[in-house]
Amino acid sequence: MGLHGDDRDRPDGAVGNDCGDGLDRPLVERRPRHDPVPGAPLAVFGLGVCGRFWYAVVETVTGTTDTDTGLNEATRYYYRVRAVYPGTNSQLSNEADAATDVSAPALDTLNASVVGEITVEWSLGDSVNEGSIEIYRSTDGSLGSVVTTIADLSTTSWTDTAVADGRQYQYTVRRVTPEATADSGQQSATTILPAPTGLAVDSVDDTGGTVSWTSNTTDATGHRIEVREDNTGSWTVAETGIAGNVESASVTGLRNGQLYGLRVVALAPDAESIDYEPDIAAGETLAIASGETYQFEKPHVNSGTVDNAGTMQPDDTQ
Repeated sequence: MGLHGDDRDRPDGAVGNDCGDGLDRPLVERRPRHDPVPGAPLAVFGLGVCGRFWYAVVETVTGTTDTDTGLNEATRYYYRVRAVYPGTNSQLSNEADAATDVSAPALDTLNASVVGEITVEWSLGDSVNEGSIEIYRSTDGSLGSVVTTIADLSTTSWTDTAVADGRQYQYTVRRVTPEATADSGQQSATTILPAPTGLAVDSVDDTGGTVSWTSNTTDATGHRIEVREDNTGSWTVAETGIAGNVESASVTGLRNGQLYGLRVVALAPDAESIDYEPDIAAGETLAIASGETYQFEKPHVNSGTVDNAGTMQPDDTQ
């Protein structure tokens, strides 16, 4: 049931699927045309593929508009119109084309639980078997720029390692096909800012002293030193304006003879981290034998390895 222009567009008058590019594309088949009412002018909509001028009849309608439904997504269709009168038809109109949309992907989760990484997970909402997936990243809430293009449509996650510590990033997943694109909603996640360790008091005088620590990131933009009397109660700021690439500072303005608790806080644009001492240091292994119970004070900070064949529990469960 092909409508072939004025029957001169294809010499053999047959409906075919050769687009001249070596690909075998079937002509899209649509609904059968309805018989026109005698004496009433009707518009016949035709549909083609490859931008060629042979068509399958889509619909016979009265009026000047028609909605074509049941189409494949992310596909381009070509249309012509001719007027139908009893006994005669007009020539076909000029050709117009349009592409259907592709379903937007879903950005399922952003996982920033590993230092120096954000993992993006998504799911596709379409069944189109061509095109790609693009991941966009920004730091200001805009779409940003493409950070990776994924050709394998079965892929559902990607890990971004080109991120700075203590920064918030926004991500968008874009589905790209030859005829249409669609974006997921945008989500944000903040990378971990590793905390300082090894805080030590190096010297003391009557109104303060000097302290040092080990920095565990090169992305800190500053540090802050806080103190509290008798090491209880609320912390107050003692020193600010300490650069992010230093590991020592002086503390002044303290009272002579007063006991102070002390801590250093690493700063980044979107995160802060307070110093800590790991219960198990990096490179160390805690071995708990069968039948043995290891009790710890919360929080238990583990930077090493636990080989646990027994029981490990906080000391407040007794």
